[in-house]
This record gives sequence, C-alpha cells and structure tokens, in this order.
Amino acid sequence: MPIRSEITHLRVANIVLAVVTGSCIILRFGYHMFFHVNGLNWDDFLVIATVVLAVPSVVIVDRCMLPNGIGIDIWNVPFDHIDNFIRWLYVVTLLYLLQAALVKITLLSFFLRIFLRRRTVQLLWGTIIFIGLWTFSIFIPAAMPCLPVRQAHLRGARYTS
Repeated sequence: MPIRSEITHLRVANIVLAVVTGSCIILRFGYHMFFHVNGLNWDDFLVIATVVLAVPSVVIVDRCMLPNGIGIDIWNVPFDHIDNFIRWLYVVTLLYLLQAALVKITLLSFFLRIFLRRRTVQLLWGTIIFIGLWTFSIFIPAAMPCLPVRQAHLRGARYTS
C-alpha cells in the first residue's frame, strides 16, 4: 500500500501564502514611499513585527516540520521524527499565538487612526488591552506545559528505549 503524503501540497501552500503576504506588505510600504505618506504609524511597526515573527514560522514549517512528518499518516513516521515534529510544533505554536495577537492589535491600531470619537477610541484601547492580557494568559501555559519545560518534549523518550 503506498504511503499517503500531502507534503508537496503543504509546501506549496506555505510558500504561496508567504509570497502573497510578503507582496501585500511590499505594496503597503511601497505606497507609503511613493505617495510620501507622513511617516510610519503604530500599525506599520506592528506589521513589521508580525512579519519578523512570521518568517521563522514559514521556514520552520518548510524545513523542520515537513521533513519530520507533517502531511504523512502518523503510522508511517519514525519515532525520532515524531519527537522532532513535536519540538517544532511547540515553537510554531508559540509563534502563532504571538502572530495572532499582533495581527489583531495591528488592525485595532489602524482603527485608532480612522475612528476618532472618544467612546470608540476608548473601546479600541480596551480591546487592545484585553487582547494583550488574553495573549499573555494563553502564552504562559502554552510555553510551560510542565516544569521543567524540557520534560514536555521527553514524554515519548521512555517508550523508545
């Protein structure tokens, strides 16, 4: 029976989404430069921060997760690859949590430039604070699934020896 593999599809999707996202960001900053928009705003800096966190995610998925079993049925993946996959999944999960928060806060900071009514601004700031607290409260347990954190990645080690 042939081994099912979606690695090629996942790699193509990962690269295409990265290129489309990068193109949109280049267009955004190209517009700023071409039309001499007055400096960069908070949302622009948050876009840059999100990209800085997104690039490692794209590379990790392509170079570390795809070779270690994502896209292949679990029963066809060697044990050492499963361990490596879990380690990289941990890293990508933490990056994702930060990226999701940054995207939300980026949009809200953009709204702060558009909507100027006092009550709307207060609601937007309240939402930004809520997202920050929510992200912190989710990130800490995700970063420390157990103490010491190293133990979370050694769970399967006792079964392979």
